[in-house]
Amino acid sequence: MLYDGEYNERTRWLQKHGVYIIRHKLPIRTAIEEYVRINATSDLIPVRTGAYLRSEIPVAISREGIRDNYILYTDCDVVFLRDPSLQSYKPSYFAACGSREGGYTRFHLGGWMHYNSGVMIMNVSKMSECYAAFQEFVLRNGEGVWRPNAKFWRKHLFMSDQLALNLFYRGKITRLDVKYNWRPSLGINSDAFILHFNGLKWTQWDDFVSGALSPYRQAKFEKLVSRNRLAYEYYSNLAASFLSLSTTTHQSRVVCGG
Repeated sequence: MLYDGEYNERTRWLQKHGVYIIRHKLPIRTAIEEYVRINATSDLIPVRTGAYLRSEIPVAISREGIRDNYILYTDCDVVFLRDPSLQSYKPSYFAACGSREGGYTRFHLGGWMHYNSGVMIMNVSKMSECYAAFQEFVLRNGEGVWRPNAKFWRKHLFMSDQLALNLFYRGKITRLDVKYNWRPSLGINSDAFILHFNGLKWTQWDDFVSGALSPYRQAKFEKLVSRNRLAYEYYSNLAASFLSLSTTTHQSRVVCGG
């Protein structure tokens, strides 16, 4: 797990269950942190800066002596339903699941695919070559990059590393099958490999059902869950059951963000 922060009860639990933690600082953290503090809320700083850690993977794993050229990265809000079979994917830069979005901007993104960065197969060597250029791109374009015509393009660049990855690598992203980044809103899928709780997390399910979330989150998630409530209930209970099982220590080449 790539992690920026102090060790605590949660990280000790992860280590006890076989998770190898790589501590790493984000070089552009200060710029993002200052923007988020002024334009959003301070509690979003760990979220927005932490998300950008995924772009640090080539540097972070090389420092740890990991020499694999292809790395499967996932967010921390995923469940592995089956062992993923990914040998056929050899992306030029990275592979991710996407959906088509409209909107026209100075980056000419009208009708382009928008890729979700929650699950990515990374070509470490090629992304390492772009490491410095990507950071420069974010800092240079962070201010004033808005997307008026489609929901994915509205976010300020400092507020979304996913948007930054889409912009910087546009036209170079390999499309990953959606079964490797399956969402509960899509229904129950026996062929899915990786389940991604993009939005309502399984840890929030009980509070959502009882109406204990904040009015804003409750309304937001009501709309999301209405797409397939049965699947959300099924997968939330499944995730909870996995945590109740005994876990054995193992080594893997999956890098997760935290």
